[in-house]
Amino acid sequence: VATFGGVSSAQVRSDITAAARSMGGLAGHQGGTFVAVVSSNDLPSVRAEFKKVVDRAAQDAVVGLAGPATGLHALAELFADARRCTALLQALGRRGELATPDDLSFYRYLFAEASSENLATFVEKTIGVLMVYDEEHTADLVRTLSAFLDCGRHHAETSRRLNIHHNTLHQRLRRIDEVIGGEWRDPLRSLELHVALQVHQLMSAPAK
Repeated sequence: VATFGGVSSAQVRSDITAAARSMGGLAGHQGGTFVAVVSSNDLPSVRAEFKKVVDRAAQDAVVGLAGPATGLHALAELFADARRCTALLQALGRRGELATPDDLSFYRYLFAEASSENLATFVEKTIGVLMVYDEEHTADLVRTLSAFLDCGRHHAETSRRLNIHHNTLHQRLRRIDEVIGGEWRDPLRSLELHVALQVHQLMSAPAK
């Protein structure tokens, strides 16, 4: 199931319909969006076909793609999930892109109703000071903190991921303490930072 937002071009709608029909499906308007349903269990192939449409449409199409599913109830669930993907892509400012639930993880549930301004504010207020420090000092604290939290705070694994010496990692973590305070290590604060770092990464992600 794919939903399309921001589609104004008749050519884009025609391309979507043609792509759906080529895979034994159909397309049409539903709830203010353009929806395609295709008959295929091969999600990578379906993704590749609709990605061609998105690439041709440039910034006119935003696509959420979910599936496969069997039965009307499952189809309705996938339609809702595809719409969440579309909404989050728009909130992230990633127009002219396609995403699946796996691409956006649980963030599609948390932020599908958020505005791009709210997401940008959340990121700025949570990790903005680190972003500014990195820019002013040509540092890498944002990426370091993101990797450290992704790796479950394991120093050795984080050092390997960043390809740096463990002493360098310790120095960066101490610098993070100095910039944002040591309370970032508290569980709730750490979770907030981790979510903001992931949203920042999603906002900066290249098109697939």
